[in-house]
Amino acid sequence: MSKYLELVATCQNYSNQMRDYKEDCCQFISAFLIGMSEYLNAPQEAIAVYPSINIKDVEEIRKTVTLRDNSPFCSLKFLIKINHILPVVKDGTYVFDFDRNSVVVGTINVKKEDYENSYYVVKIDSISREFKVTDSQRREEVYEEIFKSITNFYKEGFENFLKGDKKSFGFQVESEITV
Repeated sequence: MSKYLELVATCQNYSNQMRDYKEDCCQFISAFLIGMSEYLNAPQEAIAVYPSINIKDVEEIRKTVTLRDNSPFCSLKFLIKINHILPVVKDGTYVFDFDRNSVVVGTINVKKEDYENSYYVVKIDSISREFKVTDSQRREEVYEEIFKSITNFYKEGFENFLKGDKKSFGFQVESEITV
């Protein structure tokens, strides 16, 4: 085999490994988001991949996942649509608008750390710590941290509102995004 053909074979080998790595991360992210939906006991349509992709559609997730900053972390934005009754002012009085919703946007970053034991490092942009998660273990710990972070986001948002402070932190909330 010529040196050039060795280069071609080497390139092909590592390209295949990169494809397999990203595929494993996409499969993990899909299963992770499905598990989060189950943990929250959320309606199926309430959690999606940004901009609006079903969390079970791994093919679409694959197209959306990016490698973050030339690192081994696969990165993806996810949405949690939160339907709620929003008091609004019409003609000087409060009324409740049942058609309003908020969409919480977060970013999940996943790196496959251990190939033999299928363990992943999971980071959520609004949470400062990393989690070591296997396919079946320790996910609930991450889900609970996401839940707490979103709960604190709303609490701190209201407290900042009362202070007249418009700081942005943690998760991003978008109004009226169609999921």
